[in-house]
Amino acid sequence: MRGQRFHVLILVASVCIGIALPLAAPAATTAPVRSGTIIGSTAAIYEGQQGCHQTPDCLAWLAADCDARLAGLDPAPMASIVDVRALAGTTRRLVIAFPYGGWLDSVYEFWSASCIEVGQFYGSSQWFRVPTGATWMTIPSTGVGAFRWAIY
Repeated sequence: MRGQRFHVLILVASVCIGIALPLAAPAATTAPVRSGTIIGSTAAIYEGQQGCHQTPDCLAWLAADCDARLAGLDPAPMASIVDVRALAGTTRRLVIAFPYGGWLDSVYEFWSASCIEVGQFYGSSQWFRVPTGATWMTIPSTGVGAFRWAIY
């Protein structure tokens, strides 16, 4: 009797997880609209800074007035810099970060074509909307080492 209750509990838990997962994440067959890999770590490089201002490659991109030739590297040394112009102001998106060991919280920043920050959020995996007027999104390394990220 006791073993039977355990099996029923496992079955119910499996069904609940099977229902909840598709609601929480995109289908496995859905390709991301943007994705990338960051291979470096910014641990204690620019103490007191956060976001794009903590990585040398992102700082160089900002100093070059958001030059498109410095964006789109995959894998990226310490920050992914991607064109999100086509996603700006559209439907809500899901960003998922896949750290290679450790917990990941990062700053996701959005920049206009004229290199002015137009929004940001902080977190790991969550729903968001690319702000209207955004041309670029930057995702700097967080100090945990290499990780992948994807927007669905």
